[in-house]
Amino acid sequence: PAAGRNLAVVGLQERAGLPAIRAMFHELFCCCDHLHVMGLSHCDVKLLNWVRLSDGTWRLTDFDAARRIGEELDDTKELSTAFTPPETFIILENKITSRVRTTDQEAPYEPLVVGPPFDIWSNTVCFYSFVPHKPLFPSDDRDNIASKQDRMQLATWGPRPLSEALMD
Repeated sequence: PAAGRNLAVVGLQERAGLPAIRAMFHELFCCCDHLHVMGLSHCDVKLLNWVRLSDGTWRLTDFDAARRIGEELDDTKELSTAFTPPETFIILENKITSRVRTTDQEAPYEPLVVGPPFDIWSNTVCFYSFVPHKPLFPSDDRDNIASKQDRMQLATWGPRPLSEALMD
C-alpha cells in the first residue's frame, strides 16, 4: 500500500481525541513489541519514522540505527536527541556528553547497550506530543534538542546519584 502521512503530520492536522490517540499508540507500541520479540530495537523511533499507510496501518521506517538487543549502540547513525532516553547522555566534567561511542578508544563510562526501554521511551515521547500538542523538548529541524538547558534536564532525568548531587 502507498504511504500516507507520518505521525508528525497526523498530530498536527487531525487533532484526535484521547481515546483515538490511545488506540493509535497501542498499535505503535505493539509494532515495537514485535521487533523486540524478534530481538531487535529500532533505536530511532520518532514522529517522522512512523508512517500511516493508505489502508490505515502503521509502519516504522528508517532502520539505519536498529540494533540487536544487547548490542552496544555506536555512532553509525546520528540519533534524534529529542526522542532518545535519558541514559543516552552522561555528564562528564560538567559537560553533557553522549554515551554513544564515537571511536574504538576506551571511554570513562559504561557503553550504551540497546534494549526495549530505548524504543519504549521514544514512543512515549511521541505519545506525549499528542496529548498537549507540543513536544516534550523543543527541537531543531533534525529532531535534536535545541537548548543546552533542555539537554541538561534530560541528562539528569530520574533518580540517579548524579542528578541528586546536581540539585544540591
